[in-house]
Amino acid sequence: MASTFRLSALSLAIIASMTAYAQEEKADSKVDKDKDIEIIEVTGYKGSLKKALNRKRFAENVVDSIHAEDIGKSTDQNIADALSRVTGISIQTQDGEGTRITIRGTQANENQIKLNGVTLTSGFTGDASSGGVSMDQSVDLSSFSADILSSIDVVKTPSADHDEGSLGATVILRTVKPLNVNKPVRTVTAQARYNEFTDQKNRKVNLSLSDKFFNDSLGFVLTASDETQNTRKDSMYSGWSENLVFVEAGRAMDTATNALTTEDMWAFHTGYNSMSLNMNKRDRRTGNLGIQYMPTDGTDLQLDISHTTQDLSFDTHNFSTNTSQESRSGGGAQSNNEADDPQELWWKVNSLAANEDAAVLVRNVNANTKGSINRRVGGSELKTDVVSLRLNQVITEDLVMDLNFGYSRTVDGSTRNIDASTATWNTLGGGRKLGEGLGPDGEDLFGGRGIEPGGWDCSTGQCQIIYAREPALYTAPTDNPNGQYYARGTFIPFDYKSSHLGGLTQYFNDSEDVNKSVFLDFDYDVEWGPVTQVEFGFKYSSRDRDVIVDKQQLHDLSEPVFDEDGRLLSGSLTTTRINASEFITGEHFPVDNFMEGISPSSFDLQRGWGLLTQKGPCRLLF
Repeated sequence: MASTFRLSALSLAIIASMTAYAQEEKADSKVDKDKDIEIIEVTGYKGSLKKALNRKRFAENVVDSIHAEDIGKSTDQNIADALSRVTGISIQTQDGEGTRITIRGTQANENQIKLNGVTLTSGFTGDASSGGVSMDQSVDLSSFSADILSSIDVVKTPSADHDEGSLGATVILRTVKPLNVNKPVRTVTAQARYNEFTDQKNRKVNLSLSDKFFNDSLGFVLTASDETQNTRKDSMYSGWSENLVFVEAGRAMDTATNALTTEDMWAFHTGYNSMSLNMNKRDRRTGNLGIQYMPTDGTDLQLDISHTTQDLSFDTHNFSTNTSQESRSGGGAQSNNEADDPQELWWKVNSLAANEDAAVLVRNVNANTKGSINRRVGGSELKTDVVSLRLNQVITEDLVMDLNFGYSRTVDGSTRNIDASTATWNTLGGGRKLGEGLGPDGEDLFGGRGIEPGGWDCSTGQCQIIYAREPALYTAPTDNPNGQYYARGTFIPFDYKSSHLGGLTQYFNDSEDVNKSVFLDFDYDVEWGPVTQVEFGFKYSSRDRDVIVDKQQLHDLSEPVFDEDGRLLSGSLTTTRINASEFITGEHFPVDNFMEGISPSSFDLQRGWGLLTQKGPCRLLF
């Protein structure tokens, strides 16, 4: 039996009232529960790791990320050092700091590096203190302090909204978004460092300011840093000869047996040997200003302005010898010493280091070893400016627009870099009589003291340079060929008059790289089967680079030199006319413990040698 119930108007009103009351009670209960919820936010180092993990977990690409612990609190010297912690990235270093990066085995210029969406421009590549630079698209990240960053993404699989031109990865650097900073920041940090090896003091000062206004719709962040770094490097270098040298039985000592060699053998030997002192200085100043404005939840406008200046200066002193042996017909090399030279006192081989082919000549000292003193002085200034204006607009729930205007400019200019060296080919480079200290008629000019050989000695496990010490004779007979001096050796580094100018080079490098870009991107969420998002937009980019490399090298001239106005700069000239005593000063060597702990304590070059002044040859020649 069917029953039908009908409610009166009064019954409907009562039920509706009860339902409304129940809904209000439920809402009030939810509000009360929300008030009771305790929000825990993870910050600091653990928070940065959590952000990086979440970024990698939810990214649509293969991404490695680093998030800063707090504003201006990076423990890394620069951005390159910060990137060294990312899997697959290797960094190139200079003076103990990272400079450029390589990713997954690619070259440094085969990666794209962006700061706030703007492709970074670049300066010269290479170490100016080694005498030369080159040019490519790789970015010197040592000029940027890591304190300005909030996050780094290394995108190893690009998507449609990434620029082309990257074989290794795209590195995306982001500075701090002011409205993401929870509390106002007023921080000043200062560090003082003392480097005992260089005997120099260094500093680092960092300023960080951040605040929000107008109900947290407008915010700014300012980060600035200033730091200095002095470095010193003592180094030695040996260039192995391609030719094995022939060692006759009985003509060398064997360090394995402490006796003369008993059989003929072949030996590896070094041809060029040098010791260098590098005194370098780096001054870095970095600043970043970020302004963010969010008038609505769907509109985000941010302006970022970054500037960095890095000044590099170097002073390199080099002391070298050339002990190459003469090429031998049929292959290999033969001793430059003659049969009556006491070569068994000059040469030492290590037969235990021998393989089936040859031993090693660990003491290579000869009668006619040549040598040189060299000094390189100069520096460079690298400036980079980056400006980005970005608008992120939510158009609908499914459509988002991202508009980015970018500008980057890098200027890399060198100071006056000068490279000067000495030589002895026209003063002590004569025949055997000159090297033995014998006059034109065979008379002994040095009282029977014989030859002072020169070369390279590593027989004790610590290497040192061997050179002549007794000064040359400057009242040589008139029939001395080519005006060369008589001496007991062919390299007397502390007898400055026995050397002349060997080479003089100066160079100026200047580069300006400017990049301008406009990037418009739309992200449209869809539900088209397997397709969940469509990206479209357009891009404009313009990049111009001007490079000037001015290298001036002195060669012997037989004709006068005039400037563009016809004024005489120099008459006929040769490098051999400039005696080393005219441009080696009496200034003290920068250090008094050169190669300490590397060479034997008896090595008398630890207090250095005379300083070359590069302006001296220029003044004398022009």
